[in-house]
Amino acid sequence: MSRRIPTLATLVAGAVVALATCGAGLRKDEFLCEEAHAKLKECCPGFTTTDLDYCTYEAGCGDPGKSPALTEDESQCVRASTCDRLKLDGICAKAEALVHRTSAGTLTRDPVCR
Repeated sequence: MSRRIPTLATLVAGAVVALATCGAGLRKDEFLCEEAHAKLKECCPGFTTTDLDYCTYEAGCGDPGKSPALTEDESQCVRASTCDRLKLDGICAKAEALVHRTSAGTLTRDPVCR
């Protein structure tokens, strides 16, 4: 009997199915936050927060969970802004000071970027 070596397409298809059925992968708010976070790191001198601490969604049983520090709207605003605007409008400093929001929405604050 001959052994068949899986092709790259077969492996990729298997990985996609596994991710879809296991619920793994990034949520939209996490993905947008990650992109905004990369822009903040590029444009804001001294921006020190890490991706894992800043953009992760977590939820547990009986726990309201945590959402990414930036909302989807804030993330899109950061991504659309120039580096100069991020610095001059204080967006860098506001974004640096953020922590995770609770998914229950109990944390109220002024938007980082409009």
